[in-house]
Amino acid sequence: MHYRKFTGLIAGLLVFLAAAGALHAQVLTVTNGLQLWLKADAGVTTNAAGGVTQWTDQSPNGNNAVQTSDVSAPQFVAGAQNGKPAL
Repeated sequence: MHYRKFTGLIAGLLVFLAAAGALHAQVLTVTNGLQLWLKADAGVTTNAAGGVTQWTDQSPNGNNAVQTSDVSAPQFVAGAQNGKPAL
């Protein structure tokens, strides 16, 4: 298994989403050549405070994400959006 630190990834994603304005469900049009596929409802490991410390890559590449700092770990929220989990 390969592990990647994802502090910057999550921070960058949150900035992008905030800049995008209203969030709407997106359709994935790219299905070939994926290097990393993370899902909020699969492969999430949290610490005692609910921070995500590991995220299992759902692609066949095994590029799992790991957060080594509990302070920087994104929070897992089970029913955040329409009853679906989010980080």
